[in-house]
Amino acid sequence: MTIKVRLLHRLFAALVCLMYAIPFSLCAQGNMRIGVNIRNTGWGGAANCLSNGNWNATYLTEMGIYASVRFMEQQTTNETQGVVNWANRNMTAPFTYELSVDLCNRIDADGWWNVPARATDDYVRGLAQLLFSSLEPGRVAYIEYGNELWNTAPWFIANTSYAADKCTELQLVSPEPARWEYKTAYYQMYRILQIQEIFRQVYGDALQQRARFIAGSFVSDVWWTNHLIAAAKLDKVNPGKNTIDGFGVAPYFGGAGDAAALPLKSHKGTIDANYNAHFKCSAKLVAYEGGQDNDPGFQQNAASYEVYKTHFDFAARYMDLYCHYTEYGSGWGAKTVIGQPDQQAPKYRAIRDWTQAHPYDPSLDASAAQAPGPRLHPVSSAGASGLLFDLTGRRYAPVYGQDLRPGDGRAARGVVLSVDGARTGLAAP
Repeated sequence: MTIKVRLLHRLFAALVCLMYAIPFSLCAQGNMRIGVNIRNTGWGGAANCLSNGNWNATYLTEMGIYASVRFMEQQTTNETQGVVNWANRNMTAPFTYELSVDLCNRIDADGWWNVPARATDDYVRGLAQLLFSSLEPGRVAYIEYGNELWNTAPWFIANTSYAADKCTELQLVSPEPARWEYKTAYYQMYRILQIQEIFRQVYGDALQQRARFIAGSFVSDVWWTNHLIAAAKLDKVNPGKNTIDGFGVAPYFGGAGDAAALPLKSHKGTIDANYNAHFKCSAKLVAYEGGQDNDPGFQQNAASYEVYKTHFDFAARYMDLYCHYTEYGSGWGAKTVIGQPDQQAPKYRAIRDWTQAHPYDPSLDASAAQAPGPRLHPVSSAGASGLLFDLTGRRYAPVYGQDLRPGDGRAARGVVLSVDGARTGLAAP
């Protein structure tokens, strides 16, 4: 009786979600990896991570828990208004492009590189050639144009204004948005698609397996994502009718002095909206940054361990990749310094332990490469029959603790519902 009630309850909830477009993320479990942002060493990052060309062994060990490394700050993306050609790129250790690739190869992590806002095609091609030739084939290069181009704070405004002016110069949209900064979103989509095409010329058939292209968006409202999606539909912006791989948001929670902030409530409504919006163009939702927002007291508070794990449980309902901000430093850092004992770094332990408890399944991403949308897949093999109802093409759902895939041999009957492509489902035993 209990099983039947549970089944009817979940089926009713799922049908209501289908009818009214309520986010299916509410009952998902996710397939998320946790990465990290490298902090600028001049701002308190890991200044001693490299010495005389050799990586600090402790640094490599501690970085080894992360699935991806984002190098935006080490490449001073926000301050590179004068960098336009590849020959002018940052060549200062510890994080030249070459060293960043070497780090990814050593710790078996994917890499995330931001193309400066004013970078020319020559710059993009140089970066593509370096990554294609030097990043191990098993690693993925995440490529983002600029950083927080929606942001009008003083240290971002030059790049935001530049992109808005380029939208007007190229006449990408008519009539232009009422707010000038929205124009930036149209050029942002235009440029990331151009960057994708240059990478395609270098990578050829290997592009889909070895590179992902991300458009940064705004976590506190869905309007930026909606403008990016609108831009991708315009012939002037996207003549090749191509698609990017993901939208990036930054689900920070709390703030300095706000260690008691509830992570499940922070930005939940707008993350739902961004999550729903990404289905419109077959792109995923990822976190380019995130975590508790710069509170040294919270950083050292033992309670942050459970808060962080709860936050990742929440994020995994929506995201495939979460790049924590940052690896070291006071306030934001998972650890304060290289070599800090794990027991004194509750945020770092939470990242490590959550990752170990939620092993990543790459086969889910492989099947998710299909365009999202409702599908029915027959499940028929020895001891198993029924239907798998999958909303995203991932073809995955557990049946009361057992994974069920089309064609596998596990005993199950009935209808399996895969909600948002993640690990939730229902079935009559």
